[in-house]
Amino acid sequence: MKKLLLALGVLGLAIRGAQANTVTTSTEAPAVNGSDIAALELTGSAGQGKFWSGEGFAAGQTFATGSGYGKYLLKAVTIRYHGTYDPGNQATEFDPVKTYGVRVVTLSGTTITALADEIFVHSAASRAGDYLTFEFGSPVELSANAAYGFDVRMTASTSGWQTGIPTVTYGSNVYADGAYYTCSQWTDGNKNDWSAVDLALAIPNAGRDWVFHLDIEYLAPGPVLLVR
Repeated sequence: MKKLLLALGVLGLAIRGAQANTVTTSTEAPAVNGSDIAALELTGSAGQGKFWSGEGFAAGQTFATGSGYGKYLLKAVTIRYHGTYDPGNQATEFDPVKTYGVRVVTLSGTTITALADEIFVHSAASRAGDYLTFEFGSPVELSANAAYGFDVRMTASTSGWQTGIPTVTYGSNVYADGAYYTCSQWTDGNKNDWSAVDLALAIPNAGRDWVFHLDIEYLAPGPVLLVR
């Protein structure tokens, strides 16, 4: 008698359509629930920049998913604005409209491979100390017990640099399963665009982590049906 093993799949994956992505601003850090991953400690934190559409950088962080036999679904990424790049510029509010690119990636050494890349348009003003949450239109499925990264870059701004060039908050090495990295618009010698060369190179700093939050849902494996 033959046995046929039918896996009924991961629960919750059957009905998950794409939706419009969103970026929201809050003065409060997101709550850490369930399978979320976060490093939100602000003691000793500082700012790194320039977070700008020209001469800019991408704020990246590696992380590791939890154990289990199911999958994980990365639904949103949060970073924190720290202040402004120019110490002589007293602007504390960053005017709209700003456009961001947010990626989910894998890394091999310093070489980045993008798994997902979504463009977000932020039409509200934000201030130093605000948390920016980028909710994906198409959440990204992740394997268990695996290493990934995410990064955020600004690609355009309709308001000038006089309104402030935001920096992003980082802290000391408080997250054990990953580390801070950046990408630079200068990598290919042209500071005015984000090229494939720029986005393929991670510049790591193992002594730092970004202040970040990942909204992650654990997808338990579905039941298994044995047919005799």
